[in-house]
Amino acid sequence: MECEICKQKLTEDDACDLHGKKVCEDCFIEANAPTKSCGAGIASGEKSAR
Repeated sequence: MECEICKQKLTEDDACDLHGKKVCEDCFIEANAPTKSCGAGIASGEKSAR
């Protein structure tokens, strides 16, 4: 069996269900992680530098 996202080989015991797809733990965690904002706090930092 292989992860339907990254194609890494995995066993049935290691497979996680993600919206009906069998995926590895790494892809499952990445898909469920909150989105990070790269620009958070930049505007306030720019104002204080002026």
